[in-house]
Amino acid sequence: MCDRQNMAGINADHILDIDRKLAELTPIPSERCIFRVQELLRNENEKAYEPSVVAIGPYHHGKDNLQPMEEQKLRYLKQLLQRRKETSAERYIVAMRESEQKARKSYADPTSLDSNKFVEMMLLDSCFMVELLRKNEMKKNPIAPERPDKPGGKPGRPKRPDDKPGR
Repeated sequence: MCDRQNMAGINADHILDIDRKLAELTPIPSERCIFRVQELLRNENEKAYEPSVVAIGPYHHGKDNLQPMEEQKLRYLKQLLQRRKETSAERYIVAMRESEQKARKSYADPTSLDSNKFVEMMLLDSCFMVELLRKNEMKKNPIAPERPDKPGGKPGRPKRPDDKPGR
């Protein structure tokens, strides 16, 4: 057996070659964590990677076939505001604007959305997801009603006579 191979038959040069490739690999900035599906993979089953009902995030934002859900997202934002007894989305817009640059850096590809459109997209998409998950949880767990006695009316179980103080 060659001295360049170990007992498992692994070639030492092959290991060194892979280690060299790893060392030369250009690092992806750690903040980038949202990528487009590679074209080769998309071509295998494009339908699996193309949204047909709703766009979340900038990659499919604005596509004509997904526009009907944009109005539904507005409804969900309105419901969130009403549930929280708020009349304006201002504080949420401010919060999204403060997070805009960090969010933009999360995407591997730049987006052409201007600042206002990007912030609006983040606001509507995030409120839509929160409300959708909340509604789904309420359907699965109807014993967790709105709790007006809790800050923000957060869901929780009703108090029981045997509850300890502070619960």
